Parts: sequence; C-alpha cells; structure tokens
Amino acid sequence: PIIVSAEVDGTVFLIRDDQQLPVSGVTVEALGSDGRVLARTQTEFDGYFYVANVPARPVTIRVAPESLSESNLTSQPVQIQLSRQEPTQSNIILAIEYGSISQ
Repeated sequence: PIIVSAEVDGTVFLIRDDQQLPVSGVTVEALGSDGRVLARTQTEFDGYFYVANVPARPVTIRVAPESLSESNLTSQPVQIQLSRQEPTQSNIILAIEYGSISQ
C-alpha cells in the first residue's frame, strides 16, 4: 500500500511580559487521534521546528510535557487537519506561558 505522509513546521515562543521570545531545544510532538506520538523533533535556535513523515490525517501538535517540566509552564496544543490534498501545514505557532491555561 502507498502511505501518504505530511509535514508540519512552525515556531515555539515563550510569552513573557507581552513579548514573544523564540525557544530553542524544545521537543515538539505530533499526536494521533488516539494520543499516540507519531513523530517528534526539537526546535532550532530561533524556535523553528519541522516535523516530517506525519501520516496525512488529523493530528495534534504540542510541546512535549518533558519540555514543560519547569514549574508552572503551560502550552496549548494545536489541532490540524493533514490530508492527501493538503499534506503541508506551515507557520504553526506554539506558545509556552507561565501559569495555567484553562482547557
């Protein structure tokens, strides 16, 4: 069978004092609808990330929990639709903030 793969890129920022600061070395994950990790990568010096070989289906992009291990850091995951017709999603923004994010 032929498996169509997709790719996602974006940037991770730390929100501090109303500023967006790029964060390097953060692990970003692509999760399937069952919560299983499909792919992982780390951010570059400027917060940029690129995740390749993600199945072309709905996925959730998040900052990995271990990258939020400093107390009181949170990040909201982003749900995206990858498909055979649209296998690329660009410019996803993941924000890391101090304090809790209501879900």
